[in-house]
Amino acid sequence: MSNSERSLAASALFAGGPISDGRYPLARMLEYGQFVGVWDFDWRGRRSDGEWQTAEGEWHFYWALEGRAVCDTWIIPKLAARRQPEAPAGEYGLTVRFFHPAVDAWRVTWNGPVNGNVRRFTAQVRGSEIVQDSLEEVGTKRWVFADITPDSFRWRSELSHDQGQSWDLIEEMLCRRRR
Repeated sequence: MSNSERSLAASALFAGGPISDGRYPLARMLEYGQFVGVWDFDWRGRRSDGEWQTAEGEWHFYWALEGRAVCDTWIIPKLAARRQPEAPAGEYGLTVRFFHPAVDAWRVTWNGPVNGNVRRFTAQVRGSEIVQDSLEEVGTKRWVFADITPDSFRWRSELSHDQGQSWDLIEEMLCRRRR
């Protein structure tokens, strides 16, 4: 792909901000739009033996698809570490989120090609959190953005064994905006 083709592809994907055509309320678009920028995070997740493992990563959020979507690229370990010999494979994933006015919710698809994962969610603000409920594992898996400030947030992945009556933490990230 030539540089001009790469530039054309980027201009077709990236947008300068949210769309303002009346169908997409700005307040709803800013639910995820507030994250646009680059974030560093400390991650921890449970291994199959129940022990916690940790790593550092980075998360790039951006407006896309004529401002109708907020996409992100989730990278663990960080780019600089991935380029080192013997770096763990980690993950280098892409999320596409778009607000669907007809259902008054966000549609979310996360793609993790390193580990062959695809996950689909619907998302809505509940109180002070943005909750992404799994479409494949209804009532048993969710991802939550919590403790949101302009410069930090906590993300967590939770699993339920009783159809959403209680939730066990399986992963979390403490995220801080890169300056």
